Amino acid sequence: MNSEPSLPYQAYFPDEIQAMLREGTDPHASLVERFLRDPSIRCSTVEKQAFVEQHYLITKALISPHSTEDIISFATEILSLPDTRAGYIIEAGCYKGSSTAKFSIAAGLAGRQLVVFDSFQGLPAHNEEHGMSIEGREVIFNEGDFSGSLEEVRHNVATYGNIDACTFIPGWFEETMKNCPSPVAAAYLDVDLRLSTRQCLAAIYPRLAPGGSIYSQDGHLPLILGLLEDKYFWETELGYTCPSLEGIRKGKLVKITKPPSEL
Repeated sequence: MNSEPSLPYQAYFPDEIQAMLREGTDPHASLVERFLRDPSIRCSTVEKQAFVEQHYLITKALISPHSTEDIISFATEILSLPDTRAGYIIEAGCYKGSSTAKFSIAAGLAGRQLVVFDSFQGLPAHNEEHGMSIEGREVIFNEGDFSGSLEEVRHNVATYGNIDACTFIPGWFEETMKNCPSPVAAAYLDVDLRLSTRQCLAAIYPRLAPGGSIYSQDGHLPLILGLLEDKYFWETELGYTCPSLEGIRKGKLVKITKPPSEL
């Protein structure tokens, strides 16, 4: 009997993706072509091509636990923001700074500031048991996993990205998210834990501009899915109408969009 999970998408794990990209193969190459042709992206074809080339260069140079789909999706969000939607770009969870370097380039092109939240000590102590991801892979997160020092991340962003577009906020989300700037135009979460996701959403969503989106890269984790689909969390704890959840249970990346009329 086939014990593999039935998925509505092709699952590629971070180590597989990075190996493929280093060999010159990208399972999400069609998204790159769409990005280059997209007229809604507010930069030139030369700038888009340079962004794509730098994305691949950074992926080969640094540990990059994300896919081209993840990066291109959020870069498109940043580069398509209308002038009428003021606000900061937020990244929560940056590891070694690969995604930060890429998003900093997009933020710079859009004339936005990228505010980066991370403990720079890895994951906090926790008692969460994630079991199996929806892709059928066992998930174990240990205290200290995914640690990159602030100095290391700053060096990587300065080398490969746009350090001038970045502000770094070190510390645990429980404390630092209290100082999240407002308004937020768009945000990207790669924080792995349910508690961390809850802390980030509780701080960012009220500050998110109407019509703005928060992307979670943790949509393959059952505990995170349970939180995102929890009506009580959105309506009672946060006091908002449940947002739209584009991509939920269809891939790792979930786009959480605030209704345009909701303040």
